[in-house]
Amino acid sequence: MDYKTKPTTRIELRKLAAAFDILVGTKDSLYKPVVELLDKITDIMPFAHYEIVDDNSFEINVPARGYFEPNGNYTIEIKEYVYEGAIRGIGAYRGFIMHEIFHPFLYTLGFVPLYERSFQDGELNCYESVEWQVKAITGEYMMNYERTKNLSKEEIIEQCGVSKAFAGKRKKY
Repeated sequence: MDYKTKPTTRIELRKLAAAFDILVGTKDSLYKPVVELLDKITDIMPFAHYEIVDDNSFEINVPARGYFEPNGNYTIEIKEYVYEGAIRGIGAYRGFIMHEIFHPFLYTLGFVPLYERSFQDGELNCYESVEWQVKAITGEYMMNYERTKNLSKEEIIEQCGVSKAFAGKRKKY
C-alpha cells in the first residue's frame, strides 16, 4: 500500500539524506549505526519511538512497520528477528529499520501522505510515492553517493552493511 505525497527528486532526497547524516552525527561513517539510531530516535524526533514486537505480531511478509497514533506520536514496530538480525549486521534488516526511521523524518519535512486513497505498487509516479521516496532516501543515506559511486557492488555491501539488492540499486543510480 502506498500514498501520494508532494513530488520530489532523487537529487533532493540525496540532499536530505546528507542533512540527516549531519543531524545525527554519522557523516564521517560509511557504515551507518542503524540500531544505535533507534536508541536516539526521540532525540532526533521527539514524537517518535520504537518497540520490538513478537515475530507473529503482524503479517509474515512485513518485517517492520510504523504508524501515527491518534495523539500524534509515531510508533515503529520491529519484529524481534529483524532487530536481532540488524544487531548482527544483516544488511536487509538494517535497511528495513532505517526505512521506518525515514518515514517520520520525511513527514516532518512536509512529505505528508495525501489520504485521498491508497495505491498499489507501481500505480503512482515514483517521484510522488511515499514508499519510493522513503526507499530512495534510505538508500542515499546508507550508501552515500559520492563515497560509493566508484565502489563495486561487493565493496558497497561490505563497507555500508547493506543487502545485495540494495547495493545493486546503488549501482543503477
